[in-house]
Amino acid sequence: GDGGACFLPRVIGQSRANEMAYTGEPVNAQKALEWGMVSSVVSQDELMTAANELASRIAVNPPMALRMTKKLIKESEHSSLDSLLEMSANLQALAHQTKDHAEAVDAIIEKRSPNFIGE
Repeated sequence: GDGGACFLPRVIGQSRANEMAYTGEPVNAQKALEWGMVSSVVSQDELMTAANELASRIAVNPPMALRMTKKLIKESEHSSLDSLLEMSANLQALAHQTKDHAEAVDAIIEKRSPNFIGE
């Protein structure tokens, strides 16, 4: 009921998804990492530090571009390549009109870190 039958094979492959579904056996952290179900594994003591570090690396990027990227990745789950490429081109054209894009270009030219404001 949660879409796992659609999404899981796309993440870990049909054979592994079948194994998980048919056996009901749990997948440990190491196996989840090997299968691409998670991007990293850290100890419980390091969890919040690692999560905050990742959030900080994401947060320095332009907010509108991140939203567009998130939308494209979600759309890729059920769109054809042609449709996704068209949407990508449209969103890129929109992104190029933002103040954050101008800030990114200025920052590159001026050899400094950008300051994105989400506009």
